[in-house]
Amino acid sequence: MLASGSGVPVLLLSAILTPMALSPAFLLIRKWKLTAVVATSVLSISFALLLRCTLLVAKGAHVVEVYPVEPRLGLIELECDGFNMVFADTVALPSLTVALYSGDYMQRQSGPGFYFLLFVIYVSAMIGAVTSGSLMTFYLFFELMLLPSTVLIALWGTGESRKAAYKYFLFNETGGLITTLGMALLYDNFGVLSFDALRAKLSFISPYELLPIAALLSAGPMVKPVSYTHLRAHETVL
Repeated sequence: MLASGSGVPVLLLSAILTPMALSPAFLLIRKWKLTAVVATSVLSISFALLLRCTLLVAKGAHVVEVYPVEPRLGLIELECDGFNMVFADTVALPSLTVALYSGDYMQRQSGPGFYFLLFVIYVSAMIGAVTSGSLMTFYLFFELMLLPSTVLIALWGTGESRKAAYKYFLFNETGGLITTLGMALLYDNFGVLSFDALRAKLSFISPYELLPIAALLSAGPMVKPVSYTHLRAHETVL
């Protein structure tokens, strides 16, 4: 296991925060194609850092980045292993294609800078969610995904986009509340939210004791597919 405090670069945090930090610069660009190229370049930095993590995992490493921000709750804990890096790379690579393609597809729309700012924040939050090392970190990025995606739907969606965005936000916030209840119950019973600590503690617990917690934690994210169904019902696409 490699920890961020043992000389290993903060690869995961950099992959998430670098695009976010650079995204306000998109507001200075007025042309869709140019903004698309710049946004793709920024996301390429994130993808390169994730590939570096993937190579470390391929060599047998398990990279864990733990930051001293509310350590009891595991507010900022990130990790990469063979499982979640597949999802992180799957998020990052198609996002490069989407960003580049949007330069042509969205040309008749207004506000390229704001569109790509929201898109890059959304992609970064998705990467943060799939590389989370604790439930609290997952919840933080899960909620962060909701804000830019709601605005993207409302401003650049087709059909009844405003109504669809409202329902999308409402359904996902309901899922977030359910997830919060599950996390609160888990923390109250076991005092930890870090995945590593939970794996150690829960291995000795009866599955029946975990059933209410598992039901809440599973039900929260499952609300998101329901929100996509409502987007289709309103014929709303980006």
